Amino acid sequence: MSMTSQWSALYFVALMTFGNYVLFNLLVAILVEGFAVDGDEIVSLNLALHLRRVHSLAFCRKGDVYDKQKLREYNEL
Repeated sequence: MSMTSQWSALYFVALMTFGNYVLFNLLVAILVEGFAVDGDEIVSLNLALHLRRVHSLAFCRKGDVYDKQKLREYNEL
C-alpha cells in the first residue's frame, strides 16, 4: 500500500460491490422474464379449461338424468 493511496482500495471495493449488484439484478430480471406468463397465454389456458368443462358436462347426460360418476369428474376439473 506504500505506492497507492487508501482511496484506491475503497474505490476497488465500491466498484466490485456495485458491479456485482448490477449483474445479480440482471440475472434476476432474466429469470423473472423467463418464468413470466403472457396475458394471451392465460386467456388461452382459461379458454381450454372452459371448453374441457363444457365438453365433459355435455357428455355426462344419460337421457334426462345426469350420470353421477361423470358429474363427479366434471366437478373435479
